[in-house]
Amino acid sequence: MEIRKVDADERELIEDYLSLDESLLYSLIPPYIEEGVLYTLPGQIDSGKKTFQELIPRLQKKICQEWELCKKIDDPVLNDQINLVVAIGDVICALVGIIPPNLIATLIVKMGVRAFCSCSRLE
Repeated sequence: MEIRKVDADERELIEDYLSLDESLLYSLIPPYIEEGVLYTLPGQIDSGKKTFQELIPRLQKKICQEWELCKKIDDPVLNDQINLVVAIGDVICALVGIIPPNLIATLIVKMGVRAFCSCSRLE
């Protein structure tokens, strides 16, 4: 499997995303979709979780069924978390609107892609 080349700025941004816990990643979502709305941090996290939860059915259809992640996940290229985020981000870019696809992809990677797609170890 080949993925596109990632420039230094994108790599650094993905590394920054990967360094955050899931709650902080959720908190980064609302500013992209709710311009001018101010939240407390817990409120921003909740809003981001809600948005992500609403996306899950479409994300699972695209990533798990159409792209068939479970058949690809053992490819050595995807052993690198940055490559995995880039690959998933490219697959979902049309689904997430103005939310950065690599932000959503990082959340999926942090959750565990096998769990997200209910992959068995035998696939």
